[in-house]
Amino acid sequence: AKVVSDYLHLQASDRSYCVFPLQYMYGLSTTLCSLWSDSHIMYNEFVQPDHIANDVVNHHITLLPILGEWSPALVQNWQARDYQPQRLLLINASDRLLYQQAQALLPFASEFWNNLGQTESAPRIFAVNLSQIEDLTTVSHQGIIAAGRPVHPEIRLRLSQQHDQQTGVLQYQTPFCMLGY
Repeated sequence: AKVVSDYLHLQASDRSYCVFPLQYMYGLSTTLCSLWSDSHIMYNEFVQPDHIANDVVNHHITLLPILGEWSPALVQNWQARDYQPQRLLLINASDRLLYQQAQALLPFASEFWNNLGQTESAPRIFAVNLSQIEDLTTVSHQGIIAAGRPVHPEIRLRLSQQHDQQTGVLQYQTPFCMLGY
């Protein structure tokens, strides 16, 4: 929680919206980051994107984990309301983020983070702040946004090429791995 709270620069004045159940990686992570940063957290059931978009505006949410597939509904709702947040950190919580999804959501985000991790890696290995990228095509391959860079200097990576020379295996070592893995 400390590593993620630090790279997101969470503040006590932030208001997180936990739309995922606690047993999901991003539900637990959002909760722990809010506790660590001493910020406010709002819980809701796993609801429809248009309801989430309304809640973000009505409750002045500053941190929102999202699924990329929600982007059309979020964008449509926020455009219709002329939503212009001063601070809104979006965090991709899906397995992959498409270029079109990121491009559509960027105008609403003060920061938009693409992340990758496994539940057992507690939960982030890679992250990139897309708001700092001038041209998203530089961090995309075949329409998919890259996962980013390691979130902590103690995360070690190794990419091994397979025999076909076109695929590889990513291996990582992290001090944040949960017990039992």
